[in-house]
Amino acid sequence: MRVLCDFKQNPRYRDEMEAILQTSYSSLAHTWIASVDEDGNMLAGMIYSHFQEKSCNMSVVVKDPRGVQRHVLEKIFAYPFLQCGLRRVTGVIRESNQRSLNFALALGYTVEAKLKHWYADEDGVQVVMLREDCKWLR
Repeated sequence: MRVLCDFKQNPRYRDEMEAILQTSYSSLAHTWIASVDEDGNMLAGMIYSHFQEKSCNMSVVVKDPRGVQRHVLEKIFAYPFLQCGLRRVTGVIRESNQRSLNFALALGYTVEAKLKHWYADEDGVQVVMLREDCKWLR
């Protein structure tokens, strides 16, 4: 398994992420990373977006658990916290998506807020990971 590759190396990963997330991102304003297997199939993808002075948003798609093994998670969180020097990473999850919420909580995210009418058809749950709480950093 190749641990990570920038989506600029293969834009099909970005297209696949956008289709799953049902949204579109500008490649100029975002950073894209994918975890791929030996055959080049995306196992997991991350989009870091909406960068502020000390924070950013992170969207995650996991297609196969191999894509989020410990060594991958260390790199996923090293990018915003160590390379970019950010203090927090924020995500928003559909309130009905209990599986994703449980996954985020298992990673160490905490629930910060309920976002009324965040999506067209339901509320969102805002989760946050602070650098000092991130168990994936060495």
